[in-house]
Amino acid sequence: MIRNLDTALIRTFVTVADRASMTAAANALNLTQGAVSQQIKRLEDVLGCSLFERDRRGLRLTRAGERLFGKGKRLLALNDEIWTEMAGSAVAGKVRLGVPYDLVGTLLAPVLKAYAEAHPQVEISLVCASSPELAAALAAGTIDLAIIEERAGPTAGECLLVDRLVWVG
Repeated sequence: MIRNLDTALIRTFVTVADRASMTAAANALNLTQGAVSQQIKRLEDVLGCSLFERDRRGLRLTRAGERLFGKGKRLLALNDEIWTEMAGSAVAGKVRLGVPYDLVGTLLAPVLKAYAEAHPQVEISLVCASSPELAAALAAGTIDLAIIEERAGPTAGECLLVDRLVWVG
């Protein structure tokens, strides 16, 4: 008897496990929380075991869930790699990215991690410096792309966010 795993269910499971929350996973997958819960239930029914335990702090993987988590991530990575190669849109090469020091930590790390997983053939070099230094490096061609903090108004780049400056003492 042929048995196939639904990669959509595996993707939902891995996202829930990564975020330890059905609601956060739903937001990441652009689904409703109810749809995510139903997909997890379907996967548990197919596999015949419980994948999560609920406690005061949220969701925790069961032993079966822990076994599936690592293999599920590998399955999704291989699925995405095959899809990219077969679709003819494989992205490869080197990108030199400049980012101010205060944006590197918690803000940029998950984005870079997700990009690196989605495009393993891309080598990302990260340059941290002040915004004026990054603007100069971009103009000189020593970096390919930069996220720069500057005053609101006309700019040569694309505005990603407008945020008020607040002084706290």
